[in-house]
Amino acid sequence: MYRVMSNRAKNSNLSFSVPKTDLIHWRTPKDKSPRCSTPFTLDGTLIHPSKTIKWLGYWLQDNHSTHQHFTKRLSLAKYAWIKVRRLSDLGKGLNPRATRHLAQVLIRPTLLYGAEIFSPPGKTLADMSSFWRKIGIWITNCFHSASYAAVHSESFLTPLPPLLKYIQTKYALRTVGTHPFINPASARLPHNAPIHWDPKPPKRTSHFRNRLGIYFPRAWNSTSKHHATTHLPIDKVVSRLVPLCAIKQLMRRNFKAPLPVGIDAPNLHLDSFTPNQALDILQANMVAEWALLYPNNSYNHPIPGKPHTFMRLGKFQASRIHQMRSGLSYLAAQPTYYNRD
Repeated sequence: MYRVMSNRAKNSNLSFSVPKTDLIHWRTPKDKSPRCSTPFTLDGTLIHPSKTIKWLGYWLQDNHSTHQHFTKRLSLAKYAWIKVRRLSDLGKGLNPRATRHLAQVLIRPTLLYGAEIFSPPGKTLADMSSFWRKIGIWITNCFHSASYAAVHSESFLTPLPPLLKYIQTKYALRTVGTHPFINPASARLPHNAPIHWDPKPPKRTSHFRNRLGIYFPRAWNSTSKHHATTHLPIDKVVSRLVPLCAIKQLMRRNFKAPLPVGIDAPNLHLDSFTPNQALDILQANMVAEWALLYPNNSYNHPIPGKPHTFMRLGKFQASRIHQMRSGLSYLAAQPTYYNRD
């Protein structure tokens, strides 16, 4: 196989780097058999099997776990935070609005790289959520004893569980809403995808013709609770749209470019969702899940729709307001000028 690929690459003046070649043997998460440790030789170079390989910033494990990937991303996010945390220190430095913007454009992309298709395990997600809370405390200067609800609402940082679901569903909408002739991932969509394109993409080849039952992949729109069957990779991405499709059918995006005279818009008088309209519903669902994430807490303020206006004040003034709103502040216990008794 390597010789065939090398010969075809030579016709285009390309070559493969043998020292950069990695070997990994894929296995199921429940496979307890001994791992294969037999190396092989490629152009005189001995290559040993690895448990983890890095590809385009993704850390792939042989048992399909995402623990290694998100652990690496968490370490990189912490390192990025250490580099910039001195720009906004206790009572001085950047105001909370600028600090939040710094966290959104630098720390969050580093932490959630690959979250469109990967989901972190429970323990790893807990560590990531704890670090994300520290970022909220860094922005607002709230006390570490403040509740999760207060820190996330005051800093206007969405908690990771609803944020991950929103990112993954948004990516699924992008894949489904792009023409298969433009996006290679859309060309692998199933024939009964939520949005039908004209002309239709070529039908994908079925590699499971002789497999039945639990050995056959689960359909993207399946609501079965059976955990033995799994989705194909692209079907797992599209399965995020099942709750959205239960509300209303999806249709192609209606572009606002002017159409020729006598030609109506393709989505005229259709009672369906475009991908842009579906995004508004996803944002509303994300806020609703955010509200249900921390019930029965002492923080009584509603979840804001945008960063607080007072976050533009200086670091000292804005942090004192954040502390009083969170219910934990030294100033809250002080008597006012009108109530000294």
